[in-house]
Amino acid sequence: MYIFGMQIGNLTVDPPVVLAPMAGVTDGPFRRLCRRYGAGLVYSEFLSSDGLVRGTFPQCEKVAFAPQERPIGFQLFGARSMTVAEAARMLCREQPDLIDLNFGCPVRKVVRKNGGAAILKNLDLLEEIVRRTAEAIDRPLTVKMRAGFEEKNPVFVEAAQRAVRAGAKAVTLHARSGESGYARPANWTFIRVLKAAVDVPVIGNGDVRRPADALAMLEETGCDAVMIGRGALGRPWIFRQIADFLHTRQTPPEPPVQEKFDVLLWHLAEEIKLHGDRRGLLRMRRHMGWYVRGLPGAAELRRRLMMLDDYTGVSRALCDYLQTHPAVDALPLEDDSHDLQPLSQTRGLW
Repeated sequence: MYIFGMQIGNLTVDPPVVLAPMAGVTDGPFRRLCRRYGAGLVYSEFLSSDGLVRGTFPQCEKVAFAPQERPIGFQLFGARSMTVAEAARMLCREQPDLIDLNFGCPVRKVVRKNGGAAILKNLDLLEEIVRRTAEAIDRPLTVKMRAGFEEKNPVFVEAAQRAVRAGAKAVTLHARSGESGYARPANWTFIRVLKAAVDVPVIGNGDVRRPADALAMLEETGCDAVMIGRGALGRPWIFRQIADFLHTRQTPPEPPVQEKFDVLLWHLAEEIKLHGDRRGLLRMRRHMGWYVRGLPGAAELRRRLMMLDDYTGVSRALCDYLQTHPAVDALPLEDDSHDLQPLSQTRGLW
C-alpha cells in the first residue's frame, strides 16, 4: 500500500519525503541531485534574515535556484520579527514554493543571538515572528522546530499550536531538544503527540537513515511526511529508495559503485561551475567523504581524495579505486556510521 503525498496549501509534496535544510550542504547542485532522485520537496540552506535585509553577499548567493529544483522552500532564521518578515517578503520575489522558519537550530553561535532553538524559550516571540511573516508573504509559511530548548521542558505542542494560530500551514518537528543536539535518539512519540494536537500537516524529522525507518515513522506517528537530513549525506538516492519501498515494501538495492562515483563527479563538476575550482573542491571534500562511506578501503580512498586539488585528480582516483576493487559491488558495505558526525561539528548548521 502506498502512502500518499502531503498537501500544504495548494502545494502537493509527493512522495512525502523531504530534504532537510542544511547549511553548507543543501545548495543548488545537491538540491538538484535530491530532486532527480525523487525528493518530494527540497529546502535551501538556512538563511539569516539579518543578512538578507542588510544585503550581505553570502546570504544573497544562496537564494538562486533552478526550475528543476521545484518544489523548493527557503528557510529563514532570526530573532527580530520585523526583520524576519521583511526578509521573507524579499525572498518571495524569487518565487519559492514556500517559506519556512527555523526554530530548531541548536548551534551555539545561532542560539547566542536568540535564534534557532533558543526562540522556544520565548513562545510569545515565536508567535509574533510567525504572525508578522505570514502577513508579509503571499505563499505558504511553515515552521521547523525542536521539541523544546531544554531537555526537561518540551514545549512543542504549545509552540506548534501558537504557530498554526499565527498562520503556519505545516510544522516540522525534529524530535530532540535543542539542548541535546544530536546526542540522544529522536523521540518519535513527540511526533505522534504533535500530529494529534494540530490540524495542519506534520513532518517528522530525526533518525531516518534507511527506507524502513521512513515507513516506521509514518506508521508509528501518523505524520504526513518525513524529513531526511544526515541520512541523505552522500546518499541522494535515498529518496528514490524510500519512494520505492513505500510502493512495494521491498528493500531496494544500493546503487552500483560506478553510479555513486558518477554522481560524485557530476556533483563536483556542478560545485566547480558554481563556485570556481578552489572553492568548489573545498566545498565538496565533506561530500566526497560521505559518498565513499562504507566502501571497502574507504578510509584510504578518503585520504587520497582529501589531498587532491582538481577534478581530473578526483576522477583518476575513483577510476583507480574501481580497477583495484573490481568486485566491490559484491561486497557488503562496511558499517562506519560512527563517522557521520553532526554537521555542527563539521562547520555546517541545520
